Amino acid sequence: IKSDAKSLALKFSLIKSFKKYSAKKILSFDFHLPSGKAKTENIVNWLKGKQDEIAQLRAARKNCPSHQAGSDCRKNYEKRIKEVQDEIASRAQELATQMMPPMK
Repeated sequence: IKSDAKSLALKFSLIKSFKKYSAKKILSFDFHLPSGKAKTENIVNWLKGKQDEIAQLRAARKNCPSHQAGSDCRKNYEKRIKEVQDEIASRAQELATQMMPPMK
């Protein structure tokens, strides 16, 4: 149980850091290797694309009709934004699993 808690805490901290700082700062330890540089750039570009997608969805959501008339429109955009955010969190979880094996 103790090792699972540590592993979960490490993964959670990676996800929070991923959102707060950006992937490049988190993955910088791997950046000095040729393969690490390419991997880091791919992750950073992917994350920037997802952040741009969220920004576009938020901008489009502002064009929904106001009040009750635009409720369904806003809900659709909010649902898609949540899906993209979940995709980012899932990717961060995958990276945490790959880079931080469970503590023993």
